[in-house]
Amino acid sequence: RAAEPAFRRTRLLLTALASVLSGAVLFVAAPGASLLLTRTPAYADLFRLAALLVAASIAAGVLDGWMQGRRAFGRLAAVRLLAKIVSVGAGVGLVLAGFGVAAALGSLIIYQVLFIACIVPRFAHGLKAPGRYPTKEITRFAAPIAASNLAGFASGTAESLLIVALLATPDLGMYNVALTVGTFLAVLLVGPLMATVLPASSRVASLGRGQGGVFSVAGRYATLLVLPASVGIVVLARPLVLLVGGPAYTAAVLPAALITGMTLPVALSSVLSAQLQAEGKTGRVFLATALPIPVALGLGLLLMPALGLLGAALARVALYTIALLATGILARGIVPMRYDWGLLGRAAIASAAFALPLAILEAWSDSVWLLPVYALLGLTIYVSVLRVTGTINGDDRRLAQELLPRRLAWLAAIL
Repeated sequence: RAAEPAFRRTRLLLTALASVLSGAVLFVAAPGASLLLTRTPAYADLFRLAALLVAASIAAGVLDGWMQGRRAFGRLAAVRLLAKIVSVGAGVGLVLAGFGVAAALGSLIIYQVLFIACIVPRFAHGLKAPGRYPTKEITRFAAPIAASNLAGFASGTAESLLIVALLATPDLGMYNVALTVGTFLAVLLVGPLMATVLPASSRVASLGRGQGGVFSVAGRYATLLVLPASVGIVVLARPLVLLVGGPAYTAAVLPAALITGMTLPVALSSVLSAQLQAEGKTGRVFLATALPIPVALGLGLLLMPALGLLGAALARVALYTIALLATGILARGIVPMRYDWGLLGRAAIASAAFALPLAILEAWSDSVWLLPVYALLGLTIYVSVLRVTGTINGDDRRLAQELLPRRLAWLAAIL
């Protein structure tokens, strides 16, 4: 605890260095990136804006992680909400002013900058305290994580380059719509799950206890929440694609459904990665991220010429599958993996119970205006089947009561 101010000071310097260097390199490389990805240098200014976004995102990501580590979730949520409201309002204004794609990038930059401005005063408090924290200790832990993030980014970038090289530039836009729908659930549910698992795993590691209990609880709620949500999005992929991209992007429906179907494996591998990180095994986190990439890219090279976007989606499915297997193998002996397969079966039955009627209704009408009705119907059927099968227990109800606002606490009684 006494070294914490020195640790923050060193972390601030390293963050500033990484942010400035990354932004500068990407800013200089903007014309080349525009030519490589769009086959014209005309979009260099947009890539320069993206470089500024990357620089701001690095700093904001470090501050976000620090707030999560301090378990300041209430303050963090408030800052995120404030920054989102301001950035969306500014983005709308920029769009109406005719800035197009630059408006979207500008909105994201405004979000990151405002987030940084709100958190930095709290982060900088007490930095003048004496003492030094060795940079080597931070880099030894952080370098594999940075390499892991770079590997993940490289796989996504290589996937886009393969589409441009083997298919056509318009196909990249189609695939981006599929990714937006297919990864929506990972952003909505897996991100908050990780924000809970990492601090809990870090506390368990600091006390010298085993990680089995954390994995068991995280696996339970990942299954109960992520599985039905992914089944719902798979069934309703067509109206969701229409909502995101419009009728011209219906070819993205099947790729979006395939990618969405892998959300539970993504959640479980993310939980294991967070626990390895908490135990200081960051080298294993890097290996779990990097090992699946060559296989997925090789598969993409084989499948894309014949199957097009479907081949790209299958390559991503392979990436997620191998990542889960690799993470599970690398976590052996460190994280006792007690997964409730019976719970998975009951959740799958409950998900199938609402999938069939939703599929029939979606075939009758794929109107985006009916999406809330379909979602409510699916949730009602799912919860009802879980109650009938006795899947939901008292701990689940108490957790729901704690998480729900007071005015909605009555919903926990329905469970």
